[in-house]
Amino acid sequence: MLNVVEEYEINPFTLWIEPVWIEGFMYSRIVEVEEEIMVKAKPIDIIKKSCEYFGSDYNGRRKGTRYLTGYTHKAPIEIEKSFSLYMFPTTSPDRDNCIWIALSNIKQYMKDGPFCTRVVYRNKKQICLSMSFSAFETQFARTAILKNKLEQNVMETKRRYALADQET
Repeated sequence: MLNVVEEYEINPFTLWIEPVWIEGFMYSRIVEVEEEIMVKAKPIDIIKKSCEYFGSDYNGRRKGTRYLTGYTHKAPIEIEKSFSLYMFPTTSPDRDNCIWIALSNIKQYMKDGPFCTRVVYRNKKQICLSMSFSAFETQFARTAILKNKLEQNVMETKRRYALADQET
């Protein structure tokens, strides 16, 4: 049974967000670890709203991704750092068929036909994406690289300031 809500924020239980057309309106079907939720909003709007909920904005997150990684096309987004919430689009975020995938909770992914990549989550939920295996692998790797660069920057800053603390 689908839970229909007015608003939604991405959280550690979010697995993916996909567009669904109902009576001429675009909704988002959000699959979480334990439940599925419907929101009358585009997936990109949920991404943007979630960035704002956690104190940033989508354009700023995109700019940060571009600065750290150079990625400009189908850029992954850090939604929130302390929960390790990273999402990546399956196609251009401006397209109506774009699905957003959460990096966390992915157990494995495999080729399931020429243009189908099956993603399996730790809780055994699965989605078959209409994209090539290599395109998915690239998006997955780019998101992991973004996450790693951000974590390295935090660790380096902590190291620097820990040293400065010891000198005083």
